[in-house]
Amino acid sequence: MNISLRLIILLRNACLRTGKPKLHLKNTLRYNNVMSLKILFVPVSSVKGIGEYMRSLALANALADKIEDIEIRFVLSNEVAYAKDCPFPVYKTPTSPTKHNSLVIGYIDKFKPNAVIFDASGRAKQLQHCKNNGIATVFIGQHTKKIYKGLRWQRLRFTDRIWVVQPKFAIEPLSFWAKTKISWLGKHSPVPIGPIFSPPNQERLSSLQQQYALEPGQYVIVNAGGGGHHREFEGQRVNTADLFAKAAVLLAEATAQQREQSSSKLKIVMIYGPNYTGAGLSDTDKIKDNHIISIPTLATEDFNSLLSEAHSAILGGGSALLQAISYGLSVVAVAISKDQQERISACVAQGLVTQSPPEPEKMAAAQLTLEKTKRDGDAKTVENGLYAALDDLDSLLNAVT
Repeated sequence: MNISLRLIILLRNACLRTGKPKLHLKNTLRYNNVMSLKILFVPVSSVKGIGEYMRSLALANALADKIEDIEIRFVLSNEVAYAKDCPFPVYKTPTSPTKHNSLVIGYIDKFKPNAVIFDASGRAKQLQHCKNNGIATVFIGQHTKKIYKGLRWQRLRFTDRIWVVQPKFAIEPLSFWAKTKISWLGKHSPVPIGPIFSPPNQERLSSLQQQYALEPGQYVIVNAGGGGHHREFEGQRVNTADLFAKAAVLLAEATAQQREQSSSKLKIVMIYGPNYTGAGLSDTDKIKDNHIISIPTLATEDFNSLLSEAHSAILGGGSALLQAISYGLSVVAVAISKDQQERISACVAQGLVTQSPPEPEKMAAAQLTLEKTKRDGDAKTVENGLYAALDDLDSLLNAVT
């Protein structure tokens, strides 16, 4: 046997010994004489996007509804506005949790969870610390770069599950090397969960529609994600949400004549997001057309509910885009961050969305030319992966090795 092959075999055996899960989990474990299930969520939390937090919150809410005796905690950056609104207790880090290894590990030791769910976050040392203490680990990846980050040798060794929160048609096949690593380490292949989001709440939907004088199918949602993304536009650094707001004004002006000539009651709903810190629409813009409704931010469940009965939408390429597709909406998709183009391109290729550059005039024009999405029996669909995630987590927590 040559030296290279022998070295590979020795390395493989060493990784199998150190990377094997040490889980002895049931639905409840005893800590300090208290019977409970403990789950810690560590989503990426930044002043730009909010998708990871919304996804984790949807899971947390579903778990809280499903399991009576459960304790849930979050680790969030102190920089984000939504940290103070989280309905669960929060451990805070000065900036993103990924930059504070020791602090996150300290929170893990303090809380003693049964499982930690890292949404696009989690350093190798944090994952290793969990495994050394018999804690189940889940890594969530929302695009190819993140998925392969989770498949890095030092992370994969200490990760029980990798959830891919993309529709299957948007997931690239694993490389030969990735499959080889998974096989060597005896790990599960990444699980194609699909997008995770809170299902619409009909009671909240009715309340919101009444509050804003909206009728089902008679409003357009305009939203640039969390509201913290910036970009260059006409020689200036601007908040992307302000470009979406300008598109909302142009759209309202263009549809004003349609309302006068028909019985259309279409309204434009601009939602800025929790990370937005600008001034929003000026009074002049609002006076131009009273059919523009400006909302600073909405709770996750409220946003999802309101989106579910919209006429159409202008959205960024994040998690809200996939939600809108799952509701059968016609959507103009705009890439507001580099990682979103991959998802948008996959959806465009399936005929599910129309793409526009982040320019107000072009966004408004694209929405005006939208046709109601028509899907035949062979068309690709997007389904909520929330329940698949819950089932897989339940399987993981009940595993005995």
